[in-house]
Amino acid sequence: QARIRDSSLSNQHYLSPALKDVLMQLQWPVHFLDFESAGLAVPRFVGTRPFDAVPFQFSCHHQDVPEGTLRHSEFLALGRDDPRLPLARALLKTLGKQGSIVVYSSFEARMIRELAAALPALADRLLALLPRLFDLLKVIREHYYHPDFRGSFSIKSVLPALVDGLDYKSLEIADGQAASAVWQTMLRMDDGPERQRLADGLLAYCRQDSMAMFQVCQSLRRLAL
Repeated sequence: QARIRDSSLSNQHYLSPALKDVLMQLQWPVHFLDFESAGLAVPRFVGTRPFDAVPFQFSCHHQDVPEGTLRHSEFLALGRDDPRLPLARALLKTLGKQGSIVVYSSFEARMIRELAAALPALADRLLALLPRLFDLLKVIREHYYHPDFRGSFSIKSVLPALVDGLDYKSLEIADGQAASAVWQTMLRMDDGPERQRLADGLLAYCRQDSMAMFQVCQSLRRLAL
């Protein structure tokens, strides 16, 4: 709080001298991963309880080397069956066995642990992802602050402060709660143009989240390195 106060009063950002060493811990290729989940009031899938967070989507941007070309992978469960097994299989294929996995908060770690508990046949491979996680939120909380954060460390506050011209204002789906509601709506819909429109909106939103992590990480690297 003192750091936030001082930065706000001076209108200057705070940059920890340790930030460079922290960012140097990234192992290439680097994967920028974001999950979306839905908490269903009435459990729909075997082994779930009311309001369990069921992951139904992920987006992942990949960079093989610093300043290298950016690649993108994504998964969205479009059927009405339990999405966890196909999502987990796609996730393991996407992330491979090497490189840091950049996330924003502990949510992705929690989802991976819960997937491992629900899918014993994939548990070892899923749990092997955990040591590779690199929490960008924790890094920013400890090593950087900008007055434009206005006291918030949400990615939606951090992104426009660090990256010009990139925000969530133009997206039809602009937060995780809306994404959850849209996916649950899709479960009740037949295939058609409206269902496809909602699916496109979900893909765009999740893609923005993983891209936001990449852009924020790039900005921090330029400031620190």
